Amino acid sequence: WNMSDWIWDARWLEGNVALALGHNSVVLYDPVVGCMLQDVPCTDRCTLSSACLIGDTWKELTIVAGAVSNQLLVWYPAAALIDNKPVAPDRRVSGHVGVIFSMSYLESKGLLATASEDRSVRIWKVGDLRVPGGRVQNIGHCFGHSARVWQVKLLENYLISAGEDCVCLVWSHEGEILQAFRGHQGRGIRAVAAHERQAWVVTGGDDSGIRLWHLVGRGYPGSGVSALCFKSRSRPGTLKA
Repeated sequence: WNMSDWIWDARWLEGNVALALGHNSVVLYDPVVGCMLQDVPCTDRCTLSSACLIGDTWKELTIVAGAVSNQLLVWYPAAALIDNKPVAPDRRVSGHVGVIFSMSYLESKGLLATASEDRSVRIWKVGDLRVPGGRVQNIGHCFGHSARVWQVKLLENYLISAGEDCVCLVWSHEGEILQAFRGHQGRGIRAVAAHERQAWVVTGGDDSGIRLWHLVGRGYPGSGVSALCFKSRSRPGTLKA
């Protein structure tokens, strides 16, 4: 597939794929036939720095768009009465004083977390974002990074953030720092994945390294696991961890 814009997020919808594109539009694509079924722009055609798609059907699909105006724009692509008709934002949310690089939605608790250029993470009480007109309340403003925050991940009991300062922080939902993982060298952490039940956090950095960490109370708190090996015939060696 080739889109005409950056792709910030993708989500399966009943066999089709929804894509959030870089200038605040959503495309519904049929991967079997190889054709575009819907292409819906927002009335605010701003450049996005991040986006999050929520929902399992086109009818309930919600996009939370991180605009370069530092706002969050919440809108519903299915609200377009005809194809290509722009849809106005249902909500505009302000708070960050820098662009938003990452967001994570925890449906079970109705929480949204955002990570920003302003070196902070914010926690928002949003309820069910698939329902239009809901209230958005900022319930946490977390400072702990010394540089831009690239990634955020919401879990049932934790919030995980990672940034340009090469630090991965584990927070409580109340904004308390529980752990700080350090080990990546140089240019920041770009990717975070986690398995809460198994108490694992995995980080990928600009140093070409992948590190594996244990969450609070399990295994070796704050300790990385070395020598994650990814062998390649064309590129000999071991990816350092």
